Amino acid sequence: MTRIVPHYGEEIEDLARTIFETAPTVFFSVPRYLQKFASNILVGIEASSPIKRTAYRWAAGIGRRHIRNVWDGKNDYSMKLLYLLAYHIVFRPILNKIGFDKLELALCAGAPLPPEVMALWQIYGLNLSEFYGQTETGGAIISAQGDRFPKPGDVGRPPTGWELRFGDKSEILIRGNDVFEGYWKSPDKTAEVLDGEGWLHTGDVGELGPDGRLKIIDRVRDIIVTSGGKTISPTHIENTLRAGPYISEIVVFGHMRKYISALVEIDYDTVAAWARQNNISYGGFTSLAEHARVTDLIGSEIERMNKDLARVEQVKTFRIIPKELDPEEEGEPVTPTRKVKRHLMYDKFKDLVEAMYGTKEEDRLASEIGNLLDEQG
Repeated sequence: MTRIVPHYGEEIEDLARTIFETAPTVFFSVPRYLQKFASNILVGIEASSPIKRTAYRWAAGIGRRHIRNVWDGKNDYSMKLLYLLAYHIVFRPILNKIGFDKLELALCAGAPLPPEVMALWQIYGLNLSEFYGQTETGGAIISAQGDRFPKPGDVGRPPTGWELRFGDKSEILIRGNDVFEGYWKSPDKTAEVLDGEGWLHTGDVGELGPDGRLKIIDRVRDIIVTSGGKTISPTHIENTLRAGPYISEIVVFGHMRKYISALVEIDYDTVAAWARQNNISYGGFTSLAEHARVTDLIGSEIERMNKDLARVEQVKTFRIIPKELDPEEEGEPVTPTRKVKRHLMYDKFKDLVEAMYGTKEEDRLASEIGNLLDEQG
C-alpha cells in the first residue's frame, strides 16, 4: 500500500541495536527512549577526550543559535554555513553511531516530551516533532506539529475533521468521525468519557495559544493542589527534572501537602558510567541506587534543575527507589509505553513517600528554610 517497510525488534531491551542495524528513515517513539538515547550521548561525551569535548561544545553553541533562527523563521546564511560544518564534523557522527543519521522524520507521542530534550535532538539535526492522540480516537491524530523542526512546547494544531473545545477544569473535549463507539461490553465506563452529544472527554488539561496551537498541561486527575492552595502541574515539574542525564523517571507528590516531594528512578546505564569514572564500587541496581554518593549526585541534579521552576514547584526532598521499573512485570506502576501511573507508584512505594512528610523531614526542611532566610538578611 505504501513505500513504508516496518521493522520490529525482537526485544525492547535491544531497541538501540535494532535501530542501528535498520537505520530507519521514519521513527515513532515515546519520550522515554529519546531521553535515554540523549542521556547516553551526553554521558559518553563527558567521558571522551578533551579535544572531542571541546569540539562538541563548539558545535552545540552553533547549533543552539541555528535552531533558534529556524524557530523564528530567520535566514542567517553565515550561521547556516557554520551549522552545516558543525553538523558534518560533530553531529552526524553522533547520529551515525546510534543509527539516526538517515532519519528524515522522528515523531514522539504517548506522554509529554521535555522541551529541552526535543531541542537537543533538533540541534543534532534530527527533524523531531510531537503529536497528540488517544486510543479512543481510533488511531487518528488529535493534533500534530506539521512543520519541519517545530519549536518545542506544544503539540500543534488539530487537523480538519476534529471539533475541539474545553470543558470543566480546561479538560480537552473532541468530537469527530474517528471517535470510538465505546469500550467493549462496558457501557458504564463508556459513559464516563463519551457524552450524549458525542464529545470525547480526554482527561487531559490543555490550552490553545494565540496561534491556535494546542498545549497539553497535564492529566485532570494528576493536578496537585498544595495545602497552601497553590495549583501545580506535576508533569511540568517532572519534565523539567527528567531532562537530566542521570534520572530515568521521576514522580512528584504534594497534593494537600506543604511542599513537593519526588520518587526517583535512576538511569542505571548513565549512573553506572558515572560510578565507574569516580571509582565507586557497586553490586547491581539496588546497590548503586542506595549508595550515598549517588544520592548526592541526584540531589545536586535536582538542585540544579530546581532553578528553572517557580519556588512553589521546586522539589524539596526526594527518595531513590531501590529497583528498576519493569513494564513487563505484573503489578508494576509503569505501562509498556513507559507511562507511570501515579497512584500505583504511591501504593508500591508508600513508605518512601510518607517518610518524606514525616515530622523529622518537615523539621529538617523548616530548619533549612530558616537558615536560608537568615543568610538573606
